[in-house]
Amino acid sequence: NLESHLSLKDIGVDTQHPIWNRELFIPRARFDPLDYQIETGAYVTSYDNSWVLSSMGSGKTISCIWAAEFLKTMGEISNVLIICPLSTVQHVWVRELFQSYPALSVGVVTGNKKQKLAVLQRTCDYYIVNHDGVRQKYILEELKKICPDLIILDEATAMKNGSTSRYESLEELYKHCGPRVWALTGTPAAHAPTDIYAMQKIIDPSTVPSSLTRWKYDTMFQITQHMWKPKPNSDVTVEAALQPAIRFTRADIPTLGTPIQLHAELTDEQRKVFAAIKNEMMVEIAQKGKDHTILAVNAAVMLSKLLQVCSGNVYDINRDTVMLANKARLDALTGVLEEGGVARDTKALIFIPFKSSQHQIMKHLNDKGIKSELVNGDVSSTKRADIFKRFEDEEGTRALCLHPRVASHGLTLIAASITVWYGPQFSTETYLQANARTARIGQKQALSLVHITSHAIEREVFNNLQDKKDNQDAILKLFDQVIDMDD
Repeated sequence: NLESHLSLKDIGVDTQHPIWNRELFIPRARFDPLDYQIETGAYVTSYDNSWVLSSMGSGKTISCIWAAEFLKTMGEISNVLIICPLSTVQHVWVRELFQSYPALSVGVVTGNKKQKLAVLQRTCDYYIVNHDGVRQKYILEELKKICPDLIILDEATAMKNGSTSRYESLEELYKHCGPRVWALTGTPAAHAPTDIYAMQKIIDPSTVPSSLTRWKYDTMFQITQHMWKPKPNSDVTVEAALQPAIRFTRADIPTLGTPIQLHAELTDEQRKVFAAIKNEMMVEIAQKGKDHTILAVNAAVMLSKLLQVCSGNVYDINRDTVMLANKARLDALTGVLEEGGVARDTKALIFIPFKSSQHQIMKHLNDKGIKSELVNGDVSSTKRADIFKRFEDEEGTRALCLHPRVASHGLTLIAASITVWYGPQFSTETYLQANARTARIGQKQALSLVHITSHAIEREVFNNLQDKKDNQDAILKLFDQVIDMDD
């Protein structure tokens, strides 16, 4: 049994972890488990708390479900709380649990307050709540009554800020119940070494200093009052602190390869508006004086306006959307989809960072005979799940127009083989996660990744994303380049 195995391991006797007896806990599922997934389960069940840092698309979800069911079979736990992004509640966790263990009772904490309380007051094998749901006081109090034996925290970077109500609620629940905690993320320190600190204080506080300030000085150095940069060896320090942890790469999983770069010329109208906005930026800088420090957040806002123009629209003074002539860009999108056979035998994901462009692009594709649907923040979680299911299981919809943030975590969309970025955005984590929707277990198609750009600024942003540069320094450098470049 597990206890005997761990006892022998403690004294240096190497025995096979009982989880390798797959018949005990792994039912017939969509895919036969790979050895590294079983090894993941063996690892996390050997510790009370641990990280699962495997690359995107490596099957962390099902690995942890199998591991949890193993612990239940061994009598180690009786119930599980899954805390995850809203976008993965139904289409990832509920779907995987139902397909692998249809007899389990799963309580999904969604709906109005009455509906959420009704779920929490039932006895379930698994409870699923989104990251923001756990911070609601009445939900937290009910979870404390349930006292889950295991918390699976999906996309654990959502808890990177220890001063947020999200984290404080998780910490309160952890201190009250003392459950096991498995923290899942393929990008634990996507932005800075400080990203890991708050969660590591739960996983194993002995590996980090007692204060965030000390950890920050250990792993970063200060450039200006508001700018910090990782030390050259910070990745080594972070890796040493992120314990216990297991990680597998995507070596055996299809990869997207080198992006196809498509250029679409700006229209005269776009050039005119681009130049006007850039001129406003330069006037604002001149008025504030040469010694004024431009903060990265302000630089990102100003750069976003230029990126938005490249995508084909702009906001007027009343915050109403003004569509700009952008035929070349729409034609580039249509062309790559048609060349890839999307209207016939393949499917595509189109990531559109600016909400103001999304409906126009979906309408354009439908007018061209490429049946498309849109998923953004305005689409309810229930409707999202339905759209994703139909896209995966049915022939009708050929392309999904997506805001990157609603489809960047956990989703498996292997019906698609083409991923198109209609324009860039600034988050490396969002970029990498979104690209991984098609490169997942079960994918049998050759994959393509496409970047559409119209200006050097967009190409530079994509280069930064590929080089994993989305920090303050990169944004400020890009801002300076835009100011200096000739249009």
